[in-house]
Amino acid sequence: MNGIFQKIIPKHSLSRIIGILCKSEIVFIKRFLISIFCSFYKVDLSEAKNTKEEYKTFNDFFSRELKPDCRPVSSGLCLPCDGLIADYGEIRENLRLEAKGHHFSVGDLVGQSGLEHFSKGSHLTVYLAPSDYHRVHMPINGRLTSANYIPGELFSVNPKTVAEIPGLYAKNERLVFNFEIDGGRMIIIMVGAAIVAGIKPFWRKAAFEPRVYKREKLNYCLNKGDEIGLFEMGSTVIMLLSNRLDFTLKKHGKAFYGQSIS
Repeated sequence: MNGIFQKIIPKHSLSRIIGILCKSEIVFIKRFLISIFCSFYKVDLSEAKNTKEEYKTFNDFFSRELKPDCRPVSSGLCLPCDGLIADYGEIRENLRLEAKGHHFSVGDLVGQSGLEHFSKGSHLTVYLAPSDYHRVHMPINGRLTSANYIPGELFSVNPKTVAEIPGLYAKNERLVFNFEIDGGRMIIIMVGAAIVAGIKPFWRKAAFEPRVYKREKLNYCLNKGDEIGLFEMGSTVIMLLSNRLDFTLKKHGKAFYGQSIS
């Protein structure tokens, strides 16, 4: 879907209707959706913890767990998820980021102020294709202090659409995690997308209610590798750090959760 078409269609209504089907426990619907999805996206089921038949719903399959030790976790700061390395670099003093030639502010992205700590920091964006593992993990030990669920649009986040729609990441639904880590701060943003049925963090039994802003004060000490959330469909993960990094990742290359970042 191109950007113009996506601005016209009722993305929220369509996504919620598809979300209902994805949550269905009717065996025929579940099997049909999983079969079509695996055929179209060439999903690697050898890494999955369960077989296709063991999932209760398509959503359970989509947010499937991996087999134990499937992703070795490197020392130091590591990737929080699987996906395509869309971009990385330095955050400048004007607190603006660039995506496919378009600029947007860090403040608009995370929906909060007091971000001066990130004015000389680093950013990383990972695009999760439909066939990817869709759980997000801690890239380093830290304390989760708060989280904001920000309602928004549901544009596709594939590279073509990101290039067509200015500031797309700051327009879509997103869940913002705020962390304190050794030597600084870290923010991880899970960005929703077209057909996303929900973004669910580890402390909630269900995804956030769509279109309802929510801010939660939290106090969780987490270890590197701990799961922080999952996409029931979608999307993109953006990580902001208050310190400078020398990235060793290949832009536009495939990378995996647990892989060293710098």
